[in-house]
Amino acid sequence: MKQHAAEYAQKIKDMLDSLDFKEVERLTNSVLDAYRNDHQVFIIGNGGSASAASHMACDLAKGTVVPGKRRMRVISLTDNMAMFSAIANDFGYDNVFLEQLKNVLNPGDLVIGISASGNSPNVVNAIRYANQSGAITASIVGFTGGAMKKESDIIIHLKNSEYGPVEDGHLMINHMIATFLQQRFSVDHQIEQRDREERRVLRSEGGELVRSEGPS
Repeated sequence: MKQHAAEYAQKIKDMLDSLDFKEVERLTNSVLDAYRNDHQVFIIGNGGSASAASHMACDLAKGTVVPGKRRMRVISLTDNMAMFSAIANDFGYDNVFLEQLKNVLNPGDLVIGISASGNSPNVVNAIRYANQSGAITASIVGFTGGAMKKESDIIIHLKNSEYGPVEDGHLMINHMIATFLQQRFSVDHQIEQRDREERRVLRSEGGELVRSEGPS
């Protein structure tokens, strides 16, 4: 077991060493842009990638909360099993995400697909629909990257051909992005609070209006 664990850890290390962090930054910036422009973020995946989608939605929507700041609008389309199973039953499993997007997707929204192979038909179909609808698309994939690598605006490619390491990588990417955003929102909030306090102090100096109040 010790040797197996060491070999597995080496696979993770090799995969991370080959990661293009510029693409991680691009996805992070796209999530920030969606937040700043009050767009929605939708996350999709199957199996282990479905749980990664739910995990990422939780971390982005709840884990980035800073009291006093507007919250992100993030939804995992893997979580409503009534809707999911009804669509699968009536329209086929390949359309479980596409049909949900038809109800809620707006131009400028961000759709993030998570997959090991990059070839899940229901995720590929949703990415294509999102592209046609004016959304931004991103994929976090493993193996060769599959069809999702060709269809998405942003690609984070975890270069490994085994499900375990790739799915570990999915969660690592999530945590890289979510923890950065939480820290960023906290710092921004501190600066905003300091500026508001500074305006109040300056306004009262000598009974004169030193600086206009501006938006709070």
